Order: sequence, then C-alpha cells, then structure tokens
Amino acid sequence: MPDYRIVLELTEPLFCGSKHAVSNEMTSLEFIPGTSLRGSLAAELTYSGRATDVPKWFSAAGPRWTPALPSPSDRLQKDLGDANAFVVPMPLSFLREKKDLEPFTGAFGVCNALLSDAPDDELHYSTKTGWRLAEEHHGRQQWTRLSQKWLIISHGQPIAPFSPRRSTSMHVGLHYGRQANRDEALYSRRSISAESKLTAWVQDPAGVLQEFPTSAVIGKRTSTGNGSVLLRWEDGSFPWMGGGGREDAEATVQLIGDAIVLDNDGQYLQGLNASQWERILGMKVSVEAAAIATRRIRTWSNSWGLPREHTLAIASGSVFRLRSMDRGGPQWKAALDRLAQEGLGWMRHEGFGWVSVNPSWLEKPFLAPRSPDAKEKERRKRQDPRPLSWPGLESVDRKLVLETMAKARQLQTSCPKDKIGELGAYAARVHETADVVAYLDGLAKRTNPRGWDDVSKKIRDELSSLKPIELTRFFLNAMETLHD
Repeated sequence: MPDYRIVLELTEPLFCGSKHAVSNEMTSLEFIPGTSLRGSLAAELTYSGRATDVPKWFSAAGPRWTPALPSPSDRLQKDLGDANAFVVPMPLSFLREKKDLEPFTGAFGVCNALLSDAPDDELHYSTKTGWRLAEEHHGRQQWTRLSQKWLIISHGQPIAPFSPRRSTSMHVGLHYGRQANRDEALYSRRSISAESKLTAWVQDPAGVLQEFPTSAVIGKRTSTGNGSVLLRWEDGSFPWMGGGGREDAEATVQLIGDAIVLDNDGQYLQGLNASQWERILGMKVSVEAAAIATRRIRTWSNSWGLPREHTLAIASGSVFRLRSMDRGGPQWKAALDRLAQEGLGWMRHEGFGWVSVNPSWLEKPFLAPRSPDAKEKERRKRQDPRPLSWPGLESVDRKLVLETMAKARQLQTSCPKDKIGELGAYAARVHETADVVAYLDGLAKRTNPRGWDDVSKKIRDELSSLKPIELTRFFLNAMETLHD
C-alpha cells in the first residue's frame, strides 16, 4: 500500500476559516482541513486539464487523505537531533499546574489525567527521588488544561508545546452590491505566516495517484496575495499509528483528526461510551477514563452557493483509555490494529477519523519537567519583545543603563532641579563627559558659586565615571525627571 507524505511550504500567508465572521477580527485555523486540501488539489488538476482524474483522486472509495498539520521547522528538527520529529494535537488529558507558564520546563511538569488523577498537594520532581510531596509547603495545586493546541513528538516522546507562526493583516471591507470600499469597515485577519511548514499524508491502496501537482492555492482571500503553497510529495509511512494493538487488557486511543461519528439513529455523537466503542471494535469494553471536546464543522456548497448543514465532530486531541472485558488477547489486538488502520466515523476519506492507538506520548502518568534547550531558550529570548533602548544608548550594555538609573534615583533630590536641568542642557551640546565635568568645576570654583560647589560635591564623582556622553546625558535627564 503506497503512503505519501505531502510537505506544504507556504510562500504566502494562509487563512482557513472555521466559522462566519461576526466581528472585524478573523482568525485562521492552525491547520488545513482535509476538505480544504482536497478541494485545492482538485482545482489544480482541473486547471491543468486533468479533470478526468478528479473522481479517481477524491471519490469515497479512492485514496484516504489527512488534514495538513503544523510541522516543526528544519532548524527545530536539527536542534532536536531528530529529522523525523512531528506534531500531533495536544492531548486533552494533559494538565499543567496553573503557576507553570512553561509546563514542560517548569517546576511541576505535566500530568496525564488519562492515567492518573492530578495531585492536590504540592508535588515536586527530583532527579534522585522522582516525584514526591513537598512536606514543607502543603500547598494546594490547581491543574488546568494546556492552552497550546499542538505537541512536538521527538523519538516517540512529548517534547514541548508548539504553535505555528502567525501574521496579521488589515484590509478594507467591500460593499457586496457596488464592490466599493465601505466607510469605517476595517478588518483584521490573523493568518498562518509565510515560510511556515505543514505536513499531510495520503493512503493510496489502488495506486491511482500519479503526476503530483507541485503547487496549489489554499484557503480564503487568495486573490490578494494569500494561500500560495509549494507541494513536495515523498514516500513516507504515517507517524501517528502509535504502538498499534497489544494483547494487554488496556489500550489508549487519541484522535488525530476530528471524528464525525453517528449513533444508530443517525445523530451526531459528542463522545463515545462503552456501548459505542463495542459497536466500533466488535468487542465488549469499558471506558476507564476519557478527555473529550467537540467542534462544529461548517461547510459550504459551491453548487448551491449556500451553507450546508453544520456537522458536530469529536475534536482532535480527545483521548480514551479502554479496557477489554475479555482481558485482552489476540482478538483484542486485532480489533485495535484495525482501528489504527481504518480510523473511525464518517467521511474518513476526507480527513476525518484518524486515530493513534497506544501512542508512546500517552504512556506516562506524569511527564517530569526537563531542562530548557539552550538554543531554544536563546531563540525565544531573541523573539520575545524587549523594552526599547533609550535613544542613543542602543550600543550601551543594558545592565550599565539600569545601574545608572539606580544612581540617578538615589541622588534625585540631592541637587536643585534647575541646576541639574542647566547641566543637562550643557551636556547636550558637547561630545565628551570630561567637558561636562570641566564646566561643573568652573561653576563650583567661582567666587560666588551660588550652590554649584554643593552640586559638585554630590555628583562630580558619578559624572566622571560615566562613559560615553550619551550615558551622562541619560543620568542628568533621569535626575531631573525623577526630582520631586
């Protein structure tokens, strides 16, 4: 069975909407749904004169597609030392302590509620003793779901949360009748940034995929410089299959794509209980634990020019811990292998219903905090917004600037404000700190110094130590500004 990995490199920002805009701010999904990916490829085939291939590529009995999920950059894969690192939806059972802003590198680690209840008491991790209660605190912890939507998996283990880079653009709305700009109708659109990378897979058991398109246009607002992607098709097996079925009585299952599952009456399910899993696997099971969310899928009919019926799906990232009532065995393993291969639910050929069975990233009840990678820490430091430098002090060490500010704060009321202002005005007209010191000495040595001798005693030594002149100006300006 040929499997293909499709690497999508964005040459323009990409916007895939999930709902009708109800305000002037619109935010893209952080992935490309399988329906959007298939539609763009079908358009490329049609434009290139291959309309006869469209039914073979996209029929319900044809190849099975996945959504295009965010992918680690080449630099990040190099830093991890794993060219095969990939991204999965964040398991909804992963919890972080509320005080930990960086859960995988914080003080408390991550709790997998699928296998263990989150502790109530203060819990700390030690490389020597492992997890233990901190007897000196006896504090109460508050565990909450991770806000990030994606998780990096490297060498089979969860490494860190992941978010694709975003870009924001503004545009003026149009009057749909006159196609003229509307007054006071400015819209903000947050897209996935250009140069981002996403990855999708496709199963082609019949071998109908040939002569692959190398580019496509995906998403919305494509006529204004959005949605252009380059496609690279490679042979590659699916990374999400997990460990597959085992004869052990328990198994964990995570949804990699949204799953549209109907009950016996044709109604959309918001979760899966024991009887529904029995219908899916053909065996009696119990649901030991689960973490579930739902997502509303909104669709559009190009033929009618109207929205189609909304569909309710069990959201990707939902996880289940199942137990075989027959204590496992070969039949249980075979049922789980079939689930991993075929998925579950409706519209699987369009990218819905992908699952991972017994994935390695769900094996531990607690994930110990790890030391932050030095390269990643430095990269985040460069990307984090920093306070702007004082004009003219961009090349001066920030620590020295802060120390000078502390000196100015300490001496702010020791000298009259008008004299500090006069000295600052003189410093603005010269190029060396020594000139300011010489000017102060001249004023202090006059027959009638008018208080300048007292000013010289209090700040001359500080002025003499300041280099360059920009730092002297900063010191005097700070003293004048902070003066009561």
